[in-house]
Amino acid sequence: MTAFTEFGEAGSRLYRRLVWLTLLRIVLVTILLAASAVMVLRSGAQDLGRVEQVLYGIILATYAASIVYLLLLRGSSGRYRRLGYGQICGDVVIAGCLVYLTGGAESIFVFMFPLTVVSASVLLYRR
Repeated sequence: MTAFTEFGEAGSRLYRRLVWLTLLRIVLVTILLAASAVMVLRSGAQDLGRVEQVLYGIILATYAASIVYLLLLRGSSGRYRRLGYGQICGDVVIAGCLVYLTGGAESIFVFMFPLTVVSASVLLYRR
């Protein structure tokens, strides 16, 4: 018996979207990690500053949350919608932390808010 028998095609589509959203989050945070590492290496600093430490903490928390999301997706066919809302809320928190950490309204990460809105509308569309 598959996880989709109870919820049919709609559950299958939501499951696939949740997996893709999680994988996209992992790709984006990996790009952020690489860019941060390059900036730290180019600066020649011996120790990480407070901002870099918090940034790497956010990156680590995002990886951990993505792993938890994937594990929850494995055995929760009836909770896909709630997991979707949880992922979107988590993305808003991550975006807010990055924007706050990197300069507020003038941060280069402000684009993450509209990206979260778009992913929420694709993931949890209303009829």
